[in-house]
Amino acid sequence: MIKILQESYLNLGGSEANMKVWLLKLLSQNPFILLKSSAAIKETLEFLQEQGFTNFEILQLLSKLKGFLFQLCPRSIQNSMSFTENAFKCTDHDLKQLVLKCPALLYYSVAVLEERI
Repeated sequence: MIKILQESYLNLGGSEANMKVWLLKLLSQNPFILLKSSAAIKETLEFLQEQGFTNFEILQLLSKLKGFLFQLCPRSIQNSMSFTENAFKCTDHDLKQLVLKCPALLYYSVAVLEERI
């Protein structure tokens, strides 16, 4: 799992010099990430790329969500994004900007978002 996280970080444009610090911070904030499968991590990263997030933006989301992003499945992310887009009646670009400013929108279920929004 450590190898997959390192490869993912580098593939997303992270630097070799900062990788160890990033990885230690990620693991200290969310050690349960080690229980995830490598396929689930790759699937989540691929899904975010398909949604139009750049590698830099995905690294931002990973840092802001402290690795909890990997605990989400693409379907739940999609549900949360669809709900948010409909609730705020925003464009895809606006939705992406909103998610980057408030990445917790991806983490909350639709039921929680309905209650809070």
